[in-house]
Amino acid sequence: MQRAGFTPGRGAGIIETSKARCCKRMLLRKKPMFGANIQPACTYCEFGQKAADPRMILCAKKGVVSPYYHCKKFSYDPLRRVPRRQPKLPEFSAEDFRLD
Repeated sequence: MQRAGFTPGRGAGIIETSKARCCKRMLLRKKPMFGANIQPACTYCEFGQKAADPRMILCAKKGVVSPYYHCKKFSYDPLRRVPRRQPKLPEFSAEDFRLD
């Protein structure tokens, strides 16, 4: 006997617990590339590209903007980011390691 307005189908009779929902959300969440401490800027956004003026960025969403501007459509593109150079290591000689 079927109840009126009830259609058995996908997920019928299964109660999803809050723990299951939490685990499902954690699996779908993306992990940030290269750490989470990268400040958003149009310089390395998916939608930004260099404009004719080298001090400005041409954004597909907002038009011409400053390189350090960012909007809610910011999407990080790791291939556009130029990493900072590593500092040079100091030169050591054999005399620096002598135990006299």
